[in-house]
Amino acid sequence: MKKVLLTVLAALAVVSTGCGNDKSAKPTKPAGPNIAKLVQAATATQVKQKSVHMAVTTMVSTASQTTHADLDADFIMKPLQMRGTSQVTGQTQPKPVELYYDAKHSYLKVGDHWIDASKSMTAMANPAGFAGQLRGDQIKAIPQSALKQAKLKRTKATDTVTMGFTGKRAKAIWTQGQQAQAGAGSDSQLKQTSIKKLHYQLVIDRASQLPQQYQLRITVKRQGQTIDELITITYANWGKVTITTPDLK
Repeated sequence: MKKVLLTVLAALAVVSTGCGNDKSAKPTKPAGPNIAKLVQAATATQVKQKSVHMAVTTMVSTASQTTHADLDADFIMKPLQMRGTSQVTGQTQPKPVELYYDAKHSYLKVGDHWIDASKSMTAMANPAGFAGQLRGDQIKAIPQSALKQAKLKRTKATDTVTMGFTGKRAKAIWTQGQQAQAGAGSDSQLKQTSIKKLHYQLVIDRASQLPQQYQLRITVKRQGQTIDELITITYANWGKVTITTPDLK
């Protein structure tokens, strides 16, 4: 009996040793980068910048019409200034309009003259919303629950973060994001809206940790109509932009 016990123990020792040295066992993959921290670092770095060039494109599509609203402008953060062009296609404004904003008034250029258009400016571009975009509010509003499901694609130059949701999950993520932004859509509007798809993409420059591009695509159904909206913000020349104040006389 003693010999049998010793033989079993010896066999167990051999099996244990063999398992420990099994070269076929898959090695544990190291944990990847923390996506939430990458995004937080990008917005923290963005807030510190003094100027930037932003190209903002908004495309809204329904079954009957597609409208493009484009803004291509330079921005100074403090005090807030903007100078650039706006163009809306698919409506009644086929030509680009030159704009200037000095944090107190909004101007547009008509012929060779600048006119104060503070009351009507929001019809083409909303300067009040630019301050939030410059702070990265739209990026900060992406919920942590969404970032936990994000995918990351890395190159030597960039980190690209993507998240996609559908159905009830899309509406839950969108609602969290809207609640995080002051002055966002009302609860009544959200209740009347069925969110079908929601997609975020953020491209971050690895060297500077600054955003290169932010993109939001949302498909909703409201009052029986399906609406697809794509917003793309492309950033350039962080901290290198200067603005010449036009002759407003």
